[in-house]
Amino acid sequence: MTAPTRFAAVRTIIEAFLAQPDAEALRAAAADLGVLDGRDIALGQDDEAEALLDYYLFAASAENGRPRIHAFIAAPPTTLSPDGRALFAALAQTHFSIFERRPSTHPNQGGVLVRDIFSSDATYLLEEGIHLPMARDGDYAAMRLVQVGDRYVHTGAPMALTASLVKGLRSRKAIAAVANQRIKAPTAAASLEDASHAIDDRALLKAIFAARAAAAPAKTRLKKPKRSLKR
Repeated sequence: MTAPTRFAAVRTIIEAFLAQPDAEALRAAAADLGVLDGRDIALGQDDEAEALLDYYLFAASAENGRPRIHAFIAAPPTTLSPDGRALFAALAQTHFSIFERRPSTHPNQGGVLVRDIFSSDATYLLEEGIHLPMARDGDYAAMRLVQVGDRYVHTGAPMALTASLVKGLRSRKAIAAVANQRIKAPTAAASLEDASHAIDDRALLKAIFAARAAAAPAKTRLKKPKRSLKR
């Protein structure tokens, strides 16, 4: 698949699951992220609409205690092609974090190289041709990545982050304080950079929303939860 085709295939699966979201569960997710005002969802920036849907689908627990995406993955349509079945399996192994754009080590192979800031050696080669709010080396974005073939694409919710905001989220203690959620302790790790799985999705997304709200408190109200943000 080409880059736009891989990204479109991932988005098609996600949009299918979000075709009829549970409005009350979506409001509960918004409350978790601190963006529920009464019964209205109040967002600080446009990209937070997709990030809220990402939290609802991949991070917030459904009635069975597991993320909602797992129920969808467990019962894939029987008409799926082999590529489609592979994508379903890949969506069970996504990775959400804050990433920094890095200089490409092999310019001739194309793609955009990003590094997980919570791991000293975890780098991912993203497909070119998909929206990324990371124009220059050193730019940051929070996003969920899924591997498709030999490259990665995001799931449609990249959040641009400033260097100052990222600086305030580099320690487990800071994230725990901002997110007001207990963080899983790293195992035999001297620092957060040596423990890429020390932070769970829910805590990190909560911390990002809280840090953004503190930096720019003006919000836009959504009277009804939107299914998706046009890209």
